[in-house]
Amino acid sequence: TFFYVLLVPLALMGLGAGKWTSDERRMAWFPIFFLMIQGLASSYSVDPRASGFTLWLFFSLGAGFLLGARALKNEFDLQWIGLAWVAGSLLIVENGITQAMGGLEATRQLLYRHPEMAALRPELWHNVESDRIFATFVTPNALGGYIAAAVFAVAAWAATVWKRDEAQDQNPKSVISHQSSVIHFPSDWRNVAVLSFAVALIMMLLSCLWLSQSKGGY
Repeated sequence: TFFYVLLVPLALMGLGAGKWTSDERRMAWFPIFFLMIQGLASSYSVDPRASGFTLWLFFSLGAGFLLGARALKNEFDLQWIGLAWVAGSLLIVENGITQAMGGLEATRQLLYRHPEMAALRPELWHNVESDRIFATFVTPNALGGYIAAAVFAVAAWAATVWKRDEAQDQNPKSVISHQSSVIHFPSDWRNVAVLSFAVALIMMLLSCLWLSQSKGGY
């Protein structure tokens, strides 16, 4: 509830500030169309209360999508959001690997010794009862869904950085050899570092996906 209370004024101010460009108006149709379909589907729901909560979540995601589309005016803004997202992904990977290396078993033994804690958090007991990791998410399937999207996002980010750096690399360093021929040394060390980090992050995410045993994520 506190999250939605904060989101409403933020969305009103962010979406109402300034004129909408033609690109922003076109992008607005994506969440609008999605929310229309979900609203129609919820009218036939077997659990209207649960569908109501889900619709609120979808509305918040749509508002966040449009706020991002309006706020990200240049590459610098996107870079900071991307770095924060990568840091969050590393935290998720660290948490998931820790669970796989004994964290789940330690939590399971704790709940065995204190059944009153398991009674207070039945969903936690359900998660630790199996060997499926869930990292910082509520269920292993939620973790699998995040990783399924994150792998493509990391790959796209690495490709974008690589292409941008190659476009900017117009002045390679050169030295003159003893035979007076020019030897070029393109400054591509950053490209290699970014690509290596992206591959490592993707491999760690895929490892967490495998340990989550999320068939939907597979």
